[in-house]
Amino acid sequence: MQHEPAFAFALLVATGCADQRDQLPVDGQYRVTIEQITNTCNSSSIGSGAPGLTTRLDVFRRADGLHDLRWVDGWVSDDFRLSAVDLGDGKVHHVDSTKEIIGEVTADALELELVHRGIRGDTGQPCERRAIARGSKRPMFASDTVDGRYIVTVEHRGGACSNGDVISPAGAWNMRMEVLPFRDDRTSILVEDPSGGLLRFWIEPIDQGGAVRLTRDVFFAANDEHVTQLDGSVVGTITPAGVDLTAEIVALDDPDACVTSYTISGRRWIPSPTSLDSEYRTNYRLTDTCDPSYEVTYEDTVIAVGQTEGRLDVIDHEVQSTVSLDGENITGLASNGGLTYRGTITPDQASYVVAGRYTSAGRHCVRTLEVEGEARYR
Repeated sequence: MQHEPAFAFALLVATGCADQRDQLPVDGQYRVTIEQITNTCNSSSIGSGAPGLTTRLDVFRRADGLHDLRWVDGWVSDDFRLSAVDLGDGKVHHVDSTKEIIGEVTADALELELVHRGIRGDTGQPCERRAIARGSKRPMFASDTVDGRYIVTVEHRGGACSNGDVISPAGAWNMRMEVLPFRDDRTSILVEDPSGGLLRFWIEPIDQGGAVRLTRDVFFAANDEHVTQLDGSVVGTITPAGVDLTAEIVALDDPDACVTSYTISGRRWIPSPTSLDSEYRTNYRLTDTCDPSYEVTYEDTVIAVGQTEGRLDVIDHEVQSTVSLDGENITGLASNGGLTYRGTITPDQASYVVAGRYTSAGRHCVRTLEVEGEARYR
């Protein structure tokens, strides 16, 4: 009897330069602490109250010069997700029908008072949530911190079960890995695959040599359908330049106690004019041939991760897939089926179309996603 790999990203197998922070505009991720001041809407709390808890806020610069404030880690309610904020000279006072933001954002730091006004579901009465966000620009490209993105090769090395069954090796895949010191005594590691799944584990503070020691507070794999709690070990090193880890993992709900082995190794991601491992600021346009009135446009990001043998992972807001790469041309069928890709991706630009065909009331229809963008960090 063969067993499937223990966590989501393995099922699919069948990123030191000088500190560039001062060169960047108000655009990118900030590491911020959240202090809840009032909440009369429900019993939930922003932040756990743990010492030094931080989360990521992406201050996304739009083509019109306004900014969107997007919480990356899922620890902060979408009540505080804000769109079309005018940062002007850095002083902010933005008000809409339910939200208010007051404070200051510069290329180096921010301090904001966030207010959301709503209606209590149980009483129907007006309520308010109010919090303070403080922090500094995330040092993604610094040479003296592990806080950043890495491009890593994850190799599934196979494994064994307590009943004697064997798990066969399942190959290797390049992925992006975020190293996030988010608490005084914890660093979060996230490895994200091209279908939106992730492996997340927490480690104790990394010592000067980069040695890693796992903590058991949270250790899980997830995708859109489920979360799998895991146990196991992760040993190795994480430095500002690179990652070299070995992991042995077992799902806690696995009755056969099947342990799967992985290696995770790679380099710090630094934007490069020659690398297709990149992040693009993109415009999206959705249309449908069977509904001429349907058109949706917005701005977001695309992340590309190069694979071997002429393949490229394209991770965007709508679809995440592995496509064929010939020079700068991409083509292929999305891994979730039914969607075709065509276009180009270079280190500087992304321009492609994703088309999905379907039948409605006897008509052959095509839903199309057009993506145009340029490298976000240069």
